[in-house]
Parts: sequence; structure tokens; C-alpha cells
Amino acid sequence: MAVIQPIIARMNRDTCATITWPGLTMRTGTCSCPGASTTLNWLTGAHGLVAANIGTVMYLAPTGGTAGLYQLTAVLSATTATFVLTTGNAAAVAAACNMGDVGGAYSQPDAVLDRILQVHGTFGASGTLSMYGSNDNINYAVLKDNTGTNLTVTNLTVRNVFDGPLFCAPMITAGDATTSLSAILALRIQLPRGFT
Repeated sequence: MAVIQPIIARMNRDTCATITWPGLTMRTGTCSCPGASTTLNWLTGAHGLVAANIGTVMYLAPTGGTAGLYQLTAVLSATTATFVLTTGNAAAVAAACNMGDVGGAYSQPDAVLDRILQVHGTFGASGTLSMYGSNDNINYAVLKDNTGTNLTVTNLTVRNVFDGPLFCAPMITAGDATTSLSAILALRIQLPRGFT
């Protein structure tokens, strides 16, 4: 698991921008829930996280536990970190835990007219990338396309993004050791009146 920071490029006199999160992968470690805690999860395994990532929301899928969004609370070492499940209960016992990379949150400009998501790369077995959004950078939900369908992608695709929250980030929510996906979000931005 790692936080992959976005690469931002502007073009066409700042009327278009692309935000790229390259090489998002799925990793496996061990999650456990210590003592009587039902929300705190200990994660062991090479995770690639650093102290600057504390507070980041990530996707964990512990075997026998609750798959979902967890917030990073501490990075204790290169192989141990703690998370709090944002809602519900975490894993009750030590178990294998799939950990999807997450794209660093991108704060969208105010005047975005269109958002187009492109996903490409190696999906592997059951590879899935979901585009999440939030207005507070803590409580995330899966964004929807212009038909009202969740932006959960399982194959090479280009799709419209209907929702426009303040923050957005892609997360790997399923896959195997071969999963390696890149997400590109293209934005068409309205220039202020009188700007040339």
C-alpha cells in the first residue's frame, strides 16, 4: 500500500488539465484488531507509508473483517501502521489483508465544467479501481458517472464523472500481485470572464 501523489499538467492556456495517478497496485499484509477494540486495525507488512500520510483515507479488505475505507492514524515502522475504520467494525482476528494503493487527494478548481476518467494498465485477477470523492478530505464515497453508476472500473475505460466534490482520489479496491493501474482525470476548466 502506498499513497501515489498526482502528477498535474495544464494545457490549452489553462483551460484543460490532466491529473495522473500512475502505477496503483494491490498488496497483501496482515490486519489484526487488538484487544476489545472494534475499530482500530493494526497492519503488518511492507506498506510504503510515511508520517506525512497520517490522516489519509485508504481501502483495506481484511479476511473475515470489514472491507472498506480506513483512516491512517499512525505509522509505527516500515512494516507496521494503524488504521481506524471510518464506519462499522474492523477485523476481529489477525488475518490476511489486501491493501489497495490510494491516489493522493486532488483538490479540484472551482470552475470545472467537465471531468473525464481514464483507467489503463494491468488489471490482473479481479483488478478494480474506484474513484472516490469528499468535501472534507476525510469522509469519502464512490463517485458516480453521468448515468448514476458508481465509478468502479474493472476494465480499460474512459468515463464521465458526474459528481464534483472538493477532493477526489482513486483507490484500488480489488486485484492481485499483478494489478498495476493508472488513472487519468481530465478537467475542462472555465476561465474567468474577461480572461484571455
